[in-house]
Amino acid sequence: MFDKFFKKKKENDIDLKKQLEVLVKLGISLNPEVTVHNLLKEMKFGKFVSNDYLSLLIVMGCEFQNFDNICINFSNNIWYLDTECIEDNGDYIRVVERLIVMANGELKINNLNDYIDIENKEAKVYFELNEKLYNWELVVDDDWLDMNIFSKFNDLLSELNSDKKFYVSAIDQSILVGIF
Repeated sequence: MFDKFFKKKKENDIDLKKQLEVLVKLGISLNPEVTVHNLLKEMKFGKFVSNDYLSLLIVMGCEFQNFDNICINFSNNIWYLDTECIEDNGDYIRVVERLIVMANGELKINNLNDYIDIENKEAKVYFELNEKLYNWELVVDDDWLDMNIFSKFNDLLSELNSDKKFYVSAIDQSILVGIF
């Protein structure tokens, strides 16, 4: 899905404002409290020149600290993360909480918890959704995220009759996750 954005720079590449306009039409926008200045602060201009959309999507998928040292997501529609991120209890909670934010109210999850024991190759995430309990066993491969979690959440969105779906694009050991 994201492949068309990863092309190399051409002499007539579009500017940042135009890139943002195109992404908004596709459902990827900056959060209201984020400005273009915040984006530019986080990203060196040279990266825009070398690969316009990929660089922009990566930054939009990150977070930054505001003046009050509060972390703010650039966008709730795209997420850039390193998949080597599961080490201890709470790591899958962080992943699921981000997916909940991205789903914009469609995943009303309660009692979210996880259990991670890398040495014994055990990982679980469990929660309640619409009075139904879910207990998912996840694959443990050192500290790598079990990518099946995105399919599981897509199944949940389908059960909820949502027209949204999570999409994942591998960059290297990092991924871009979008919801459309």
